[in-house]
Amino acid sequence: KYNEQLVAIANAEPTEANLKMLADVYNAGQMYDKQIVILRKLVEVTNKQKPEYMADLATILVVQGQKEEAVTLVKEIRSLHPTYRS
Repeated sequence: KYNEQLVAIANAEPTEANLKMLADVYNAGQMYDKQIVILRKLVEVTNKQKPEYMADLATILVVQGQKEEAVTLVKEIRSLHPTYRS
């Protein structure tokens, strides 16, 4: 029930804060496929200006066996945010 409410809030108001909360809930519940969707939205909503979301997405992609996409994302992080370290 709580998760459904968070999903409704994030869909109604897909702000960074709402999406981050939902991503954290999905992570805690090991719902990685859903977390990937939300992390993609976070990367989009923040215009790739928050490398931590991109790094989180890359990590979950590796866990889910999507290594090629994760490597591409890491390269993009290094290009856009050369001083970022996770």
